[in-house]
Amino acid sequence: FRNAKYTYDELIYVVDLVGIDTDNLSEKLETSNVFANIHGWHLGNALIFQEVIANKSALGNPIKIGKNANREFSVINYQIDLKRDTINFTIKNMLPVLLAVIVTYVSFFLSLAQINTTRTVVTGSLLTVALMHSGLARNLPPVDYLTMLDILFYIVYFVIFVEVGITVFAQRAYEDENMTRAKKLLFAGRVFFPIMIIIGFIALPLLI
Repeated sequence: FRNAKYTYDELIYVVDLVGIDTDNLSEKLETSNVFANIHGWHLGNALIFQEVIANKSALGNPIKIGKNANREFSVINYQIDLKRDTINFTIKNMLPVLLAVIVTYVSFFLSLAQINTTRTVVTGSLLTVALMHSGLARNLPPVDYLTMLDILFYIVYFVIFVEVGITVFAQRAYEDENMTRAKKLLFAGRVFFPIMIIIGFIALPLLI
Protein backbone atom coordinates (compact mmCIF):
# COMPACT_ATOMS: atom_id res chain seq x y z
CA PHE A 1 0.00 0.00 0.00
CA ARG A 2 1.40 3.37 -1.01
CA ASN A 3 -0.28 6.68 -0.27
CA ALA A 4 0.01 9.28 -3.03
CA LYS A 5 0.03 12.22 -0.64
CA TYR A 6 1.72 11.15 2.62
CA THR A 7 4.86 9.15 3.35
CA TYR A 8 4.85 6.09 5.61
CA ASP A 9 6.11 8.08 8.65
CA GLU A 10 3.17 10.49 8.36
CA LEU A 11 0.55 7.77 8.41
CA ILE A 12 -0.96 5.93 11.38
CA TYR A 13 -2.53 2.63 10.50
CA VAL A 14 -5.53 1.40 12.42
CA VAL A 15 -7.02 -2.05 12.82
CA ASP A 16 -9.35 -2.97 10.01
CA LEU A 17 -12.27 -3.91 12.21
CA VAL A 18 -14.37 -4.54 9.14
CA GLY A 19 -11.88 -6.76 7.33
CA ILE A 20 -10.53 -8.53 10.43
CA ASP A 21 -12.96 -10.70 12.33
CA THR A 22 -12.02 -10.39 16.01
CA ASP A 23 -14.96 -12.36 17.42
CA ASN A 24 -14.30 -15.80 18.93
CA LEU A 25 -10.73 -15.94 17.69
CA SER A 26 -9.81 -18.73 20.11
CA GLU A 27 -12.58 -20.99 18.87
CA LYS A 28 -11.77 -20.28 15.23
CA LEU A 29 -8.06 -21.00 15.72
CA GLU A 30 -8.86 -24.22 17.55
CA THR A 31 -11.34 -25.50 14.96
CA SER A 32 -8.96 -24.66 12.12
CA ASN A 33 -6.23 -26.81 13.74
CA VAL A 34 -3.64 -24.04 13.50
CA PHE A 35 -1.81 -25.45 16.53
CA ALA A 36 -2.38 -29.11 15.76
CA ASN A 37 1.36 -29.78 15.63
CA ILE A 38 2.02 -28.21 19.04
CA HIS A 39 1.63 -31.05 21.53
CA GLY A 40 1.25 -30.64 25.28
CA TRP A 41 -0.27 -27.14 25.13
CA HIS A 42 -3.81 -25.81 25.12
CA LEU A 43 -4.97 -22.69 23.31
CA GLY A 44 -6.20 -19.92 25.61
CA ASN A 45 -7.39 -16.42 24.71
CA ALA A 46 -6.54 -14.82 21.36
CA LEU A 47 -6.68 -11.05 20.99
CA ILE A 48 -6.02 -8.41 18.34
CA PHE A 49 -5.45 -4.86 19.55
CA GLN A 50 -3.81 -1.68 18.32
CA GLU A 51 -1.46 0.77 20.00
CA VAL A 52 0.81 3.62 19.00
CA ILE A 53 4.51 3.65 19.91
CA ALA A 54 6.74 6.71 19.84
CA ASN A 55 10.33 6.77 18.63
CA LYS A 56 12.33 9.78 19.86
CA SER A 57 15.55 8.76 18.19
CA ALA A 58 17.00 10.68 15.25
CA LEU A 59 17.73 7.29 13.64
CA GLY A 60 21.18 8.44 12.61
CA ASN A 61 19.93 11.43 10.61
CA PRO A 62 22.27 14.35 11.47
CA ILE A 63 19.67 16.88 10.38
CA LYS A 64 17.27 15.79 13.13
CA ILE A 65 19.83 15.58 15.96
CA GLY A 66 18.85 17.97 18.73
CA LYS A 67 15.45 18.57 17.19
CA ASN A 68 12.07 17.10 17.91
CA ALA A 69 12.51 13.78 16.16
CA ASN A 70 9.47 12.20 17.74
CA ARG A 71 7.73 9.78 15.43
CA GLU A 72 4.67 7.72 16.11
CA PHE A 73 4.13 4.33 14.58
CA SER A 74 1.04 2.23 14.55
CA VAL A 75 1.39 -1.30 15.94
CA ILE A 76 -1.12 -4.10 15.52
CA ASN A 77 -0.66 -6.79 18.18
CA TYR A 78 -1.79 -10.37 17.92
CA GLN A 79 -1.71 -12.02 21.34
CA ILE A 80 -2.21 -15.74 21.83
CA ASP A 81 -2.18 -17.38 25.25
CA LEU A 82 -1.00 -20.99 25.47
CA LYS A 83 -1.42 -23.18 28.54
CA ARG A 84 0.53 -26.33 29.25
CA ASP A 85 -1.31 -29.62 29.57
CA THR A 86 -0.56 -30.04 33.27
CA ILE A 87 -1.67 -33.66 33.65
CA ASN A 88 0.31 -35.03 30.71
CA PHE A 89 3.33 -32.90 31.58
CA THR A 90 3.31 -34.14 35.17
CA ILE A 91 3.00 -37.79 34.19
CA LYS A 92 5.61 -37.61 31.46
CA ASN A 93 8.24 -35.37 33.04
CA MET A 94 7.67 -34.98 36.78
CA LEU A 95 6.94 -38.63 37.58
CA PRO A 96 10.64 -39.60 37.19
CA VAL A 97 11.56 -36.78 39.56
CA LEU A 98 9.02 -38.06 42.07
CA LEU A 99 10.45 -41.58 41.79
CA ALA A 100 13.98 -40.22 42.39
CA VAL A 101 12.74 -38.42 45.50
CA ILE A 102 11.02 -41.59 46.79
CA VAL A 103 14.11 -43.72 46.20
CA THR A 104 16.20 -41.14 48.07
CA TYR A 105 13.90 -41.26 51.07
CA VAL A 106 13.65 -45.07 51.09
CA SER A 107 17.44 -45.36 51.13
CA PHE A 108 17.48 -43.85 54.63
CA PHE A 109 15.72 -46.97 55.92
CA LEU A 110 18.62 -49.22 54.96
CA SER A 111 20.67 -50.66 57.77
CA LEU A 112 23.52 -48.68 59.24
CA ALA A 113 26.00 -51.10 57.71
CA GLN A 114 24.75 -50.00 54.27
CA ILE A 115 25.36 -46.29 54.88
CA ASN A 116 27.71 -46.17 51.89
CA THR A 117 24.87 -47.42 49.68
CA THR A 118 22.57 -44.75 51.09
CA ARG A 119 25.09 -42.02 50.28
CA THR A 120 25.52 -43.37 46.75
CA VAL A 121 21.76 -43.43 46.15
CA VAL A 122 21.27 -39.88 47.47
CA THR A 123 24.15 -38.51 45.40
CA GLY A 124 22.88 -40.31 42.30
CA SER A 125 19.39 -38.88 42.84
CA LEU A 126 20.82 -35.37 43.00
CA LEU A 127 22.58 -35.83 39.66
CA THR A 128 19.48 -37.43 38.12
CA VAL A 129 17.24 -34.53 39.15
CA ALA A 130 19.79 -32.03 37.83
CA LEU A 131 19.84 -33.74 34.42
CA MET A 132 16.04 -33.82 34.31
CA HIS A 133 15.88 -30.12 35.14
CA SER A 134 18.38 -29.30 32.41
CA GLY A 135 16.43 -31.32 29.85
CA LEU A 136 13.11 -29.69 30.72
CA ALA A 137 14.62 -26.20 30.70
CA ARG A 138 15.86 -26.70 27.14
CA ASN A 139 12.29 -27.34 25.99
CA LEU A 140 11.12 -23.92 27.23
CA PRO A 141 11.90 -20.53 25.68
CA PRO A 142 14.61 -18.58 27.54
CA VAL A 143 13.21 -16.13 30.10
CA ASP A 144 14.82 -13.74 32.59
CA TYR A 145 12.71 -14.82 35.56
CA LEU A 146 12.29 -17.96 37.61
CA THR A 147 9.44 -20.19 36.55
CA MET A 148 7.44 -22.43 38.86
CA LEU A 149 9.33 -25.38 37.40
CA ASP A 150 12.67 -23.80 38.38
CA ILE A 151 11.53 -23.10 41.94
CA LEU A 152 10.19 -26.64 42.28
CA PHE A 153 13.52 -28.13 41.25
CA TYR A 154 15.45 -25.76 43.54
CA ILE A 155 13.39 -27.01 46.47
CA VAL A 156 14.24 -30.61 45.54
CA TYR A 157 17.91 -29.62 45.12
CA PHE A 158 18.02 -28.10 48.58
CA VAL A 159 16.39 -31.07 50.30
CA ILE A 160 18.55 -33.69 48.56
CA PHE A 161 21.71 -31.62 49.10
CA VAL A 162 21.02 -31.53 52.84
CA GLU A 163 20.43 -35.27 52.75
CA VAL A 164 23.81 -35.71 51.06
CA GLY A 165 25.42 -33.81 53.92
CA ILE A 166 23.61 -35.96 56.48
CA THR A 167 24.77 -39.20 54.84
CA VAL A 168 28.37 -37.95 54.68
CA PHE A 169 28.44 -37.16 58.41
CA ALA A 170 26.62 -40.40 59.22
CA GLN A 171 29.16 -42.42 57.25
CA ARG A 172 32.02 -40.64 59.01
CA ALA A 173 30.43 -41.41 62.40
CA TYR A 174 29.98 -45.04 61.35
CA GLU A 175 33.63 -45.31 60.33
CA ASP A 176 34.62 -43.80 63.70
CA GLU A 177 32.44 -46.48 65.33
CA ASN A 178 30.19 -43.83 66.82
CA MET A 179 27.02 -45.82 66.18
CA THR A 180 24.79 -43.64 68.36
CA ARG A 181 25.58 -40.49 66.38
CA ALA A 182 25.27 -42.30 63.04
CA LYS A 183 21.81 -43.63 63.97
CA LYS A 184 20.68 -40.16 65.10
CA LEU A 185 21.83 -38.63 61.82
CA LEU A 186 19.96 -41.22 59.75
CA PHE A 187 16.86 -40.71 61.86
CA ALA A 188 17.18 -36.95 61.35
CA GLY A 189 17.35 -37.57 57.60
CA ARG A 190 14.15 -39.63 57.72
CA VAL A 191 12.33 -36.88 59.59
CA PHE A 192 13.82 -33.89 57.77
CA PHE A 193 13.14 -35.13 54.24
CA PRO A 194 9.30 -35.34 54.23
CA ILE A 195 8.92 -32.23 56.40
CA MET A 196 10.99 -30.06 54.03
CA ILE A 197 9.24 -31.48 50.96
CA ILE A 198 5.82 -30.65 52.45
CA ILE A 199 6.93 -27.16 53.52
CA GLY A 200 8.41 -26.56 50.08
CA PHE A 201 5.21 -27.49 48.26
CA ILE A 202 3.13 -25.36 50.62
CA ALA A 203 5.43 -22.36 50.11
CA LEU A 204 5.67 -22.89 46.34
CA PRO A 205 2.68 -20.62 45.45
CA LEU A 206 4.16 -17.88 47.66
CA LEU A 207 7.51 -18.00 45.85
CA ILE A 208 6.10 -17.53 42.36
